[in-house]
Amino acid sequence: MGTTVEEPTFVKAFLSLLHSNGKVQLEDDYVNDELSAKPLTVKKNRPSGSNASTINVTLKSIKAPKFTTTLECKSSDTIHSVKEKLGQTEHAKGCAPSSFRFLIKGKVASDTKLLSDLSEDGSDLTFTVMIKKQDESATPEPEPEPEPQVPVDLKNDDPAWTDIKEILVKRLGESDGTRIYSSMHSKYYN
Repeated sequence: MGTTVEEPTFVKAFLSLLHSNGKVQLEDDYVNDELSAKPLTVKKNRPSGSNASTINVTLKSIKAPKFTTTLECKSSDTIHSVKEKLGQTEHAKGCAPSSFRFLIKGKVASDTKLLSDLSEDGSDLTFTVMIKKQDESATPEPEPEPEPQVPVDLKNDDPAWTDIKEILVKRLGESDGTRIYSSMHSKYYN
């Protein structure tokens, strides 16, 4: 198994390491790895409210319905809010914001991204817009018209009324069955 060290021996060795001057003698072939110092990323102050600058967002559709439009947006707007504005324009009336995909430099822009994050130095933005086809299941189908009901001509002496009365009397008793039968019969013929 392993070698066992007596506790006092271990403690002496451990304490001598703690009290050493901290200089470690490295092997002659040791090479210190130079790590590249990454620059600190400084988060830009995002303009908010009335201080937000205006960005012209150009939207170009590559599939039908083809269009090119420019919207004036605040730099603090999200991609989702731009999609909502696009849905209100004449080019994309009736399209839900979720049916749009905005591409910038070939990559899909997330709905939560701010325009200020995508714009370099507050410059204008151009997006390629793809519109998903509307699901046919999402559009409500017109309900089929109900077939006209042909009235059944039941006479007072029709065996169907006799059967109905027998069932009601059997299930509900003589008095309740007869009362409900009379009510049904009179409402049907009146």
